[in-house]
Amino acid sequence: MRMDTAAVGRRFETPTICAPRRRLVKRLLDALPAGTVTFGNECSGVADRGEHVEAAFTDGSTYEADLIVGADGRESLMRRQLWARPNTRPRAGPPSPGRGRRRPE
Repeated sequence: MRMDTAAVGRRFETPTICAPRRRLVKRLLDALPAGTVTFGNECSGVADRGEHVEAAFTDGSTYEADLIVGADGRESLMRRQLWARPNTRPRAGPPSPGRGRRRPE
């Protein structure tokens, strides 16, 4: 499956990058200090605070950062918040590359 990310960027008026989640997570883990990337806590909202952004989580914790990566999939909280279209759901498409069974490495 191919995606025209330039067209997506024009539609949403923002730069768009499409990468398999596994590859993105590996690159972030390799490039950032230990403990920067966290898992297992659901984000409940993000807020632009001018000089930084703040992410709130369902356990009540909050984190401030220069950048938030919203790799939260098709039912994206980030997408709904950024484009304020809470009733918009992406239509189903073909399976994403890299999903499903993994080949032995």
